[in-house]
Amino acid sequence: MVSFLLLHSGESIRRALYWLMGHLKGASWPEVTSSVVLVAIPFVVLLAYARDLNVMLLGEEDAQSLGIEVERTKRVLLALSAVITAAGVAVAGIVGFVGLIVPHVNAAARRAGPPDTAPDGSARRRVVSRGDGHASTLG
Repeated sequence: MVSFLLLHSGESIRRALYWLMGHLKGASWPEVTSSVVLVAIPFVVLLAYARDLNVMLLGEEDAQSLGIEVERTKRVLLALSAVITAAGVAVAGIVGFVGLIVPHVNAAARRAGPPDTAPDGSARRRVVSRGDGHASTLG
């Protein structure tokens, strides 16, 4: 289906391929601005859930006994995470999603606790830059 649509897209085929493969160049300021708004608002709400998330690290039963509405919290956090992820992918394409999963892949490879969310994000930068480079050469 995607191939059919790309074949008949005419002039917009390059843009469609760039979006499908992902890229970090060519995002316009209106796209970036709307993405920032779509990320900033849910991020503020996520900050309000920081305590609940820390308590949930103890386990769902313990969190429930400490007064956290576990199911509601999970639904809210899932929805907020989906909005933030969608905003990143809408602007950067699939390479934005790759940048989001790198810390989780690193944690699985190390078989250690939660993902490394260090501010420097060197592994994330390397993978996203390489992915962007490969996508640019293919497109």
